[in-house]
Amino acid sequence: MFQTTNFKELTQQRLYTDTTKAENHYVSYAQVSSVIIVEGDADDHEELKINGYADNFYLSDEEFPVVGEVNFT
Repeated sequence: MFQTTNFKELTQQRLYTDTTKAENHYVSYAQVSSVIIVEGDADDHEELKINGYADNFYLSDEEFPVVGEVNFT
């Protein structure tokens, strides 16, 4: 099973890389999903939510994403 600590670290690294690009002001649902599938070596996942939604999460110019609570069931 994918370890929560590893997921948080890998996701935070991906978010930092993706959102520091000038054109990216959102957290990509697909990028978070790829951390689970590629890095976590999972076949699939269900009900992935970012801040309660199964969609990209948009940020203002002043916001920076931080991985908070993570629950795997």
